[in-house]
Amino acid sequence: MIPLINTVGNASDTVIYAMDETYIRLESKNRSSWSPKDISPVLERNPRHIGANIFGANQIYGSFETFTDIYNSDHSITNKEVCNFLDYLLEINKYKKLSCIRLNKNVQSNTAECFNNLITE
Repeated sequence: MIPLINTVGNASDTVIYAMDETYIRLESKNRSSWSPKDISPVLERNPRHIGANIFGANQIYGSFETFTDIYNSDHSITNKEVCNFLDYLLEINKYKKLSCIRLNKNVQSNTAECFNNLITE
């Protein structure tokens, strides 16, 4: 992945996101995240659900912006929610090349159909 990031990291027409389900965490439990070393993120990558299901994508170079969709914890994140989220990422990056790294099995299965549809459009 490092060669990929180094290749596109300075390109203004390219964005790379890491996509995952997550939840808001306390600083004291801040362990693994998609953020620069020693800089605490607002959201972390972790599949645990407490009060809310959060699906998001962190830009993994440059600005490290985070975009999220938040649902009640009893609402399952399905293909529909993931496809809507991908549409949003495409809209805000309309004139850029968009790459997404899918981090877990749920995200991979929910996004597979979306990515296939985007490729054929």
